[in-house]
Amino acid sequence: MQQIRKVAASHSTRSKLFRWMLKRHDELAAMFRDERPAWKPLADEFNKLKLAPDGKEITAQVARHTYWRVRRHVAIATRNAPAKPMVVQMPASDPAKIQNEPQGGDLMADVWSQINKRSGR
Repeated sequence: MQQIRKVAASHSTRSKLFRWMLKRHDELAAMFRDERPAWKPLADEFNKLKLAPDGKEITAQVARHTYWRVRRHVAIATRNAPAKPMVVQMPASDPAKIQNEPQGGDLMADVWSQINKRSGR
């Protein structure tokens, strides 16, 4: 599986910078929420990390646009993600609180009897 990941990553249509930002999206978003990004110094750091394609250099504009694309990708993926099932926790039933369980006979008659009793009929 590790070899498959290497092949998939080496033939990806996404840049190394895009994949790097996508992997760290939540952390970057939190950081940029608190402080406006300075794209030129960030681009220099991205170049030091060798996230640029061979023979090219990441500019401030490329870094900024790549981050925008990552944000859009995450937003679309989040919006299209299947909804998480709602979990409702019910209190455990207390056998002492269960009243008048029918002891055989006509179940519907017992139900109607309870309805009439509770409604005051």
